[in-house]
Amino acid sequence: MKSHTLLAVVLLLSAQSCCLGAWGPLHDAAVDSDVAKLTEALGETTDDDVDAKGGENDVTALHVAAHGGCVECVELLLSSGADIAATNKDGWTPMIAAASGGSDAVVAKLMDSDGSGGVDFAHAGEDGMTAMHHAVKNNHVGAAEEIAKHDNEALLHRDAKGRSALEYTEETHEAIDSVMIDKLAELKTLHAVPGEHEEL
Repeated sequence: MKSHTLLAVVLLLSAQSCCLGAWGPLHDAAVDSDVAKLTEALGETTDDDVDAKGGENDVTALHVAAHGGCVECVELLLSSGADIAATNKDGWTPMIAAASGGSDAVVAKLMDSDGSGGVDFAHAGEDGMTAMHHAVKNNHVGAAEEIAKHDNEALLHRDAKGRSALEYTEETHEAIDSVMIDKLAELKTLHAVPGEHEEL
């Protein structure tokens, strides 16, 4: 199990213990990335309960599955009507959760399933950080590339401290630096972006 997935499970299980009454079988199945258990739970769940929030951060099962990187679980939840734009206590959408968790496959699945325009790449959590901020800050190259494919300006959105995702490249691995630098060059060409980050 990847370290970030293990951390998510620990944190989410901790949240479950704090708010046991709000945590349901969908959350349990999503934490375990258990497709069979999730299928069974969905069969016993009403449409209104698919987006039930639980834990101390008020996450939906889709948040949990997206952060954990379980594409099959994400597919099941989306096909059952889970809200792709649902937010938790910190303002995170499932897309932000997926980017933070580092699953480019889930990021792509959320975008492929976005028939209603629910994915807003400019959407930020309470800290002002978008999905791209989280992907770059956590050095998730694949997730960052997937987002960049669909939003040329995703690298330029600024967080609550006024920092764009590009500026986080100074703190991350060289591999993602090269991806971001290449994208910056493209952005400057396509959108005449001022050269404020040329030092990168």
